[in-house]
Order: sequence, then structure tokens, then C-alpha cells
Amino acid sequence: MKKKLKIYSAMLIVVLACLVTKFFTINTPHSWTSREGEELYLDSMNLNFAKKLDIKTTTWTDTINGIPYPHTSTDWNFTTKNTLGVDVPVRHRGGIDKYLYSRLANGLPVMVDMKYVKIKVPMENNPQTRPIVISLALVFLIVPFYIWLLVVILKVLRSVYKGEVFVSEIAKGLEKAGKLLVAIWVVGRITGYIVLFIMKRNLLLAGYEIDFPIIGDVTFLIFGLALMIVSQIILMGKELQEEQELTI
Repeated sequence: MKKKLKIYSAMLIVVLACLVTKFFTINTPHSWTSREGEELYLDSMNLNFAKKLDIKTTTWTDTINGIPYPHTSTDWNFTTKNTLGVDVPVRHRGGIDKYLYSRLANGLPVMVDMKYVKIKVPMENNPQTRPIVISLALVFLIVPFYIWLLVVILKVLRSVYKGEVFVSEIAKGLEKAGKLLVAIWVVGRITGYIVLFIMKRNLLLAGYEIDFPIIGDVTFLIFGLALMIVSQIILMGKELQEEQELTI
């Protein structure tokens, strides 16, 4: 019990130390080389992502100085195709002179620094997008862990609501929930790195590079380790209480 508490506490201290170190790390300039075909642009809805519906063509003629000028316009409504998307961490390349800008209401320019971009690909049987679709499907490997975590939490809550407050069982439930949170973080990081590796080879994003965060979001990891520590503290408290009762 004490051994587990020491291990869990040491793991949490290491994670928090890494997190604090990250905030004080000075970002060094990077130099990147661009790849042929890289693009980042604004455009109308691409037909790879939309289905044409209700196409309506209107023709009319304007007369200017007695000369007729025919005009034709085509209006069409569309529905978007099913897509599979993922948030990809990116960072701006160093050593280039192109940056994204927007404006304040008073006209003052502001620099736009993207940290994440939402990448979407059509969910169609396309050989060109198949590697990306397969990699994004790996994200669903984490779903069983969420279901398992929900079952564990519901069991603990049911015991509390029924008045079946067995300290040791609740502590074990908290420890299991903590381990599942840690497992969710680990599986998420592994599948995330696989997705980012495939994206890095296939995504051509001008001026930006796919970022591989070393730590990333550690919320689940911290909460998981905290629950594991609390569970051991509860068990140690129960053990001390039982020793005192036996002494009396």
C-alpha cells in the first residue's frame, strides 16, 4: 500500500515537473524547408466535399445603348459529404516571410498564429485518402476504455447511493478509475503520434509544419494519478483506524 503510494506520487511529481519545465522553456528558432505542392488558401466549397443539388440556371439580357448583353447565372444548393476529421497541432516555420494576418475593428493588423488546425477528408473509398482515413480511425480504439471507465464510476456511485459504503471497495474503484484515465492518456498519445506521423507525410500545409508535442495535454494523466493517490490514502486511513480500534 505504501509502496503504491510512493510510486503514484513519484509519477505525479515527474509529470508536474515536466509541465512546469515546459512553461519556462524558451522556443528556439527553427528552419524548415518547404515541399513542392504545399498550399494554404481560401476557396469556394470543393466538389470533393459537396453534392450538387437543385441546380438552377437563370438567363437574362441587359440592353445598354441599344446593344443587348446576355447574362447567365447558375445557382445551386449543396449538402456536404460525410467527412472524418482530426485536430492536428502545427507550428509556423521559421525563416520565411509569409504570415497570416487579420484586423481589429480600428484597422490595426493582428498576427494569426495557428496552434491547431482541423483536417477533414471525405469518408469515401479513395486510394489517395485511404492512409489518412485509416490513421484517423485509430482514434476509435480509445472508445472501449471510456466505456469501461463509465462502468467503474457507475458501480462506485451505485454503492454510495445504496448506502453500501465499503471503504476498501470504493478505494479500489477509485484506483481502477485512475488507472483507466492513465490508460486513456497513453493510448491517446500512441494513436495520436501514429496519426501525426501519417499526416506529416501526406499533408502539404504551406508555411506550417506538423508539430509533435512531447507532453501534450496531460489532464487525464494528472487526474488519473491523483485518483490513484487518493485511493491509497483512503486505504491507509482505513488500516490505521482498524489498528487503533484493535488497540482500544
